[in-house]
Amino acid sequence: MAAFEKINSGIPGLDSVLDSIRLGDNVVWQVSDIKQYILFAEALARQAIADRRDVYI
Repeated sequence: MAAFEKINSGIPGLDSVLDSIRLGDNVVWQVSDIKQYILFAEALARQAIADRRDVYI
């Protein structure tokens, strides 16, 4: 995959607002509870697996 290639976050509305995430982007979330972050992280991981991209934990 080329650098700066658009990828899906697993949340279509977020992709629409951000015009997708690009490989190499830094995405920073400020949350008051880790559960808020987990929703986004799990969606991104599920999408990466569906797209056959590497996922490291």
